[in-house]
Amino acid sequence: MKPPKEFKWLIVSLVVLGLAYIYPIFFAWSGLCCWTEEIGLNTGRKRSRSYLFWTRISETESPTWLSSMLNTHPSSPEDRWKLVNTTSPGVSFSPQYYYHRALSQIRELEMCCERLNLSPNARLLLAEALINHWRRDGDYQDADSLILRPLRKLKGTDKHGNSVSDLAVKQIVGSISELP
Repeated sequence: MKPPKEFKWLIVSLVVLGLAYIYPIFFAWSGLCCWTEEIGLNTGRKRSRSYLFWTRISETESPTWLSSMLNTHPSSPEDRWKLVNTTSPGVSFSPQYYYHRALSQIRELEMCCERLNLSPNARLLLAEALINHWRRDGDYQDADSLILRPLRKLKGTDKHGNSVSDLAVKQIVGSISELP
């Protein structure tokens, strides 16, 4: 006796759903279907790419606060792109890359500059310090302790109401440039 047609469709549907559920567990972030974000170390720009069946189906490049501070234009072919995040359907986290927090650091630096109401010159100093640090060290990790943590502790003014932020930024950047 042959199984009814509906039974075959049920079995096929269950197998497809089962594979869709199991696939991300064993093949997370594969090029079968994923999205990536990259940071350009020469420009500070962000690049997003989409892949389907290991073929790039879209690519967009967009400015960041960092690239606008550095006044960079769309990248040239020699821009050094570094992977930041990879996401995939059914997977709610990304592998830890060398520049994993780079885009978050840019957003946090922007918020600190806004909160402290820094001058354009101080913002430029911080933007240059951040991107130079990434280039020199080859990852994002020390930028948190050398640049962002001291900025988080700053207040916009001293007890007399005088702005101390620009001077403090120069001290932070100066201490970073003295590193080997």
